[in-house]
Amino acid sequence: MFGSGVLAFADTINGTITKDNFIQAENPTTNNGGLSVLTVNNVEGESEGTRSIIEFTLPEKPTENAEIEGIKLHFTSIESNSAGYMLHRLLTDFSELGSSWIYSDTPTEWPSAGGDFSGVDYIDWAFVSGTDLTFEIFGEGVENIPYILDWSETGKVIIREVMEDSAELLLFSRESGSGFPTIEVIYSETEPEPEPEPTELQWISPTSTATMVGDLGANIGTSVGSIWQVVLLGVSVPLSFFVIRRIIGLF
Repeated sequence: MFGSGVLAFADTINGTITKDNFIQAENPTTNNGGLSVLTVNNVEGESEGTRSIIEFTLPEKPTENAEIEGIKLHFTSIESNSAGYMLHRLLTDFSELGSSWIYSDTPTEWPSAGGDFSGVDYIDWAFVSGTDLTFEIFGEGVENIPYILDWSETGKVIIREVMEDSAELLLFSRESGSGFPTIEVIYSETEPEPEPEPTELQWISPTSTATMVGDLGANIGTSVGSIWQVVLLGVSVPLSFFVIRRIIGLF
C-alpha cells in the first residue's frame, strides 16, 4: 500500500494488546482472563478443545505520510508441539474477565459457542519456530484473507489448533512479566513529489531595456521587432518573432 510520492524509508512500530483469554470446551463457563498464560489445543479425536482470543489496537499514525505495509502478531511459546495453528478474525466483542467457551461477556453468550468466527475465512496459519509463534495479519505473507485495519483501529482474533490431537500449546499472555504477545506494524514513509517549476514567457523589447514576464496562457498574436523566449526550468529558448504569444495589453 505504498502512497504516492518517493519512498523515504520503512520502519516498524508496536501496537497494544488490550485483552487476551483462553476458553475451554471442557470448562464452558470458566474465565481465564487474569492468568499469565494462553493455551491452545484440541481434545484427541474432536475438533473442539481450548482456544485463545486476543484483542489489540494499532498505534496512532506516526507521521503524516506513513502507510501500513504489514501487521504481525507475535507470541512467545512456553511449551509447544509440532501442530499447526490457525488464526481467524473474531466477529464479536468480548470481555477479558467475563468471557468463556459459552459467554462472550457473562451472561451474554457467543452467537456460536467457542468464539464467533468463520472457519473458512481464516487469516493465516503457522507453526511454532523455536519459542516464537508469529501470524501475519496483513501484508504479503498472509496465507488466506488479510485483516485490513487502519491506524488506531482495534482488531480481534482467535487461535485454534488445526490438527485433532491432544498436543497443547502454552503461550505467555499479556499479564505475564515477560514474553508477552506483541502486535507489530510495518510501515513505509513517503515524501511528496516536488512541484514542477512553472514555465515562463519573457518578452524583450529591442528599443528598451525593460523586460516583462507573461503567462503561456496569453492570447496568440503577431509582432514584428520584438523578441520572445521561453524560460523552462531555467533554460532560455528563443521563439520566432513572427508568430508569438501576446500578453494582454502589450500589442
